[in-house]
Amino acid sequence: DAMAPQGYVWGGNCGDAPGRAWKLDPRTGAVMLQRDAPAGVTCLYGAVGTADGRVWFHQPGANVVPLNATTNAWEAPVRITAPGGCNSTYGITADARGRLWMSTPSCGNVAGYNPATNQWTAAAVGFANGLGITIDGMNNVWGIQYPSGTQLFRFNADAFVPAATLPSGSIPRINTGRSFGQAPALGADRLGTIWFA
Repeated sequence: DAMAPQGYVWGGNCGDAPGRAWKLDPRTGAVMLQRDAPAGVTCLYGAVGTADGRVWFHQPGANVVPLNATTNAWEAPVRITAPGGCNSTYGITADARGRLWMSTPSCGNVAGYNPATNQWTAAAVGFANGLGITIDGMNNVWGIQYPSGTQLFRFNADAFVPAATLPSGSIPRINTGRSFGQAPALGADRLGTIWFA
């Protein structure tokens, strides 16, 4: 809107009952709105906005939880059911087509969800990944090996295979040459450089 043409900042909490989400003023950081999570959702961990006007939170190992950012109303949570049963999610990001991608530090897959078709996929990256996950300007999904941080992986988000798994052999891996540890945050800048902390 006119007040924040670049959008608003949203955050959630995890571990309190009920879970809560906050909409923040991007200029001042002031809380503009607080919403209690839908019934049964005690954790709103990670958030990402999509071009259709929704903010997606996730409840690790359970649900992705959409909020309509125009009406500030919750939509029905969607159970995480990625192929292969690798549903213990941590980081969340969205690609250029509005599909969600989640890291899974307890197994060797990345979970993907297409809200437009209500379909799940997985990408067999070949090692425990997370904690951070991001999308670059070329619509590539990037992640890092967990917990050592010695390898990065990337694959194009358009390789989404409904109800199936993208095979490990088709996913490039990049040796970082050192250990970056758990790397809970991962991001891509406009030049395509991957940053992690």
